[in-house]
Amino acid sequence: MEEGKARKLDVEAEATPLLKNTYNIMSRKSTVYGPKSSVRFSLRSSFVDNMDLDLLELELESGEEYVPCPIPGWDAYNRSLDEHPLIAKACTSLVGWTISALLEQLILPSGIKQVVAMAAFGFFYHGPSGHFFYHWLDEKIPGKDPISVCTKIAIDQTLWCPLFMTVFFVYLGIVHGDSVSAIGQTIRTDLWSGVQTSWKFWPLMHFVSFRYVKNKHRLLYLNTAEVFFSIMLLLIATKND
Repeated sequence: MEEGKARKLDVEAEATPLLKNTYNIMSRKSTVYGPKSSVRFSLRSSFVDNMDLDLLELELESGEEYVPCPIPGWDAYNRSLDEHPLIAKACTSLVGWTISALLEQLILPSGIKQVVAMAAFGFFYHGPSGHFFYHWLDEKIPGKDPISVCTKIAIDQTLWCPLFMTVFFVYLGIVHGDSVSAIGQTIRTDLWSGVQTSWKFWPLMHFVSFRYVKNKHRLLYLNTAEVFFSIMLLLIATKND
């Protein structure tokens, strides 16, 4: 291969099942993390005879090493995000919310029921809603320039955050067996303070997210941030004790 140049190869999807299973069905360029994760794949699909003849373009930059991703399970996780994004993100939030709930038990023990409830909320609401919302947001406001990023943060924190917290309070009220009036009172008294707390932590997290994190990895990043936020609260509570 000539140094400093890229070599392009056209290969049939039938001959490369890994690529066939991981191409971007939206026909957009994307990075695919396969067994050789340092190789960059630009995937395009030509829909011929019900995709029996998908041609995929592989761009291989000179000087890159063909080594597997060193993080166990990372390649499989990325394949799941490409093939089944909704389920993969729901499972991501299930794990993230479960870990956060377990950590919060160290601050305010409330029993296994609370942990199960948080895990279910992560799987059934946080993951799926985040999948659709952030896909919509990136589609309507493409780009990673400062104006686009700040606009996304503003929409997230002024529109999505209050809506998300309202759903969360309603869900917790139902889980705890509260009446409709009690749930309404919780929303009236706690929603504004919850939004203000969010503004102290999440704008910076979202700046990193919208600026540097790929859309398909955003929920993984946000769930990780949530876990660290829970750890921070745990350390503060322990210090105060």
